[in-house]
Amino acid sequence: MMVSISQSLAKQNQETDIYTSVQSFQPPSLQIVNQQVSNPVKTNSYNANVIYQEPLGKKIKLISMYLFNTSQSKLLKTTNDFDAASGLYDLTDTLNSSHFISTTTSHTLRTDITNAGEGAKINYSFGVGGQSYDQHNNNITAAVDLGHIYYNFQPAAMLSASLKGNRLLRLFYSGNSGNPTLDQLQPLPDLSNPYLLKLGNPNLRQSFTQQLQTSYSSYNADGRNLQISLGADLTRHQISSATTTLDGGVQQIQFINLDGVYHLNATTNCSFPLFSPENGTGSIEGRLNYNHDHNIINGADNIIRGKGASGGFILNFHKGNTLFVDCEGSLQYLDNRYSLNQTKSESWQQDYNINTTCIFPLGITAGFTYSLQLRSTSGFPAQHAGLFNAYLSKDILANKAGQLRLSGFNLIDAASSINQTVGQNYIETTQTNRLHRLILLSFIYNFEKFQKGG
Repeated sequence: MMVSISQSLAKQNQETDIYTSVQSFQPPSLQIVNQQVSNPVKTNSYNANVIYQEPLGKKIKLISMYLFNTSQSKLLKTTNDFDAASGLYDLTDTLNSSHFISTTTSHTLRTDITNAGEGAKINYSFGVGGQSYDQHNNNITAAVDLGHIYYNFQPAAMLSASLKGNRLLRLFYSGNSGNPTLDQLQPLPDLSNPYLLKLGNPNLRQSFTQQLQTSYSSYNADGRNLQISLGADLTRHQISSATTTLDGGVQQIQFINLDGVYHLNATTNCSFPLFSPENGTGSIEGRLNYNHDHNIINGADNIIRGKGASGGFILNFHKGNTLFVDCEGSLQYLDNRYSLNQTKSESWQQDYNINTTCIFPLGITAGFTYSLQLRSTSGFPAQHAGLFNAYLSKDILANKAGQLRLSGFNLIDAASSINQTVGQNYIETTQTNRLHRLILLSFIYNFEKFQKGG
């Protein structure tokens, strides 16, 4: 039997200055937001666990446990608007200020039977658990006190079989609950992005996700390995979003619970030696997935059916201790179809990287790194960005304590790096400007002397 008790305390304070403008078109107006936000959060939690193990046979064990957790988070958010008359931030914004306390308490009882022993051809484990989860949210500012008690069933099962030729077949099932966060519960708008307002929902329920995963693995002494896995998950009361378009194109997102969310995936990975095991290894991976998600847009149900495929490779080649070459590449395709307005979005993404290092006699080392990104999304122009860095160095002084290095950054003079993120109901494009071509001559001295053989 094992008994453990623990306690943790965390404090943080996020102070933010917000100065931005919001352009409204209905009716035409320009709103200036100039605020200072103080957001101290204090979290205190206690845990107590009791685990008891009883042998039922030579290899079979019965494991019973009781888990207790209680946690309290206190949030005292203060928002002050700028006062032009006094030149100070002394005008309290009551809409965006709050005193919020969230308390959660959970009791979990679980029993598992397992025969997981070394050398066994078949290993299994199955068990059931029950949990009561008490969630209490007290919004002192708005005088809203809400409480929920959830009862969850938590099954789990695992079966693995060792086959001939270093092959392994494994099956796993589990059910787990997900708790809403403090930000998702707080019924106050987050104005850090004036074009995307987030509003919490104190009536959120827990989500419950069931997962099923099966895998096959084959290992060989020469470094040739194969892994294949299939997976699926189904979520009830998924914490999702309800998006409403306000005047001026501003989006308001409130968190809600929705059903009808599930995902399917299949993955395969094959690894192999390059020429010989002494020259490094390589691997190829492929993945297929299907997503069925659900959200609300302007009060209407929106079902998102996403199909995706991706593949990639990794090559790590080395010749002795003088040449090292790392290459990797990936290709990803995503097709999202939305039931609302029968629209769709397709995107392609390619990423390639190569990194080399070559060590010459007389303490001379040279290397370069090159990366290429290619992205294309339906309805948007194609984007591409590349980056090329290189260096040449020479060890000097006794015990290689010093080094002269000539480095070149962004040698192809790429002006910017562009990244696109495709979500359930949005496409976000981010452009990051880069420094132009930079040549750097540097001297490095290490005060620690390296001994031979060290």
